Amino acid sequence: MHQPRWGWLADGNAPWIAVANDAGIDLVIAGHTHQFSYTPPGPDVPHKYHLLVVGQDQVARVDGTTSELKVVVTGTDGKLVHTLVIPARR
Repeated sequence: MHQPRWGWLADGNAPWIAVANDAGIDLVIAGHTHQFSYTPPGPDVPHKYHLLVVGQDQVARVDGTTSELKVVVTGTDGKLVHTLVIPARR
């Protein structure tokens, strides 16, 4: 998606986050802020999915198998920015 943070819907993003959480979304990739950030699911955030924002000169490669999603973010210069492995839900 383009916009990574909540608040762009007229009534806030809580309804969208609830639907994504209920659907079992594992990963959201966005880019609006033009700089890298990663927010894992946890007790201090409303989402149950991994939220990855890819920067302006970065690319995310996602490889999926039945057991995991592996995400590798690199700069256009080829340098590693971040690696993330999300195990499949059982």
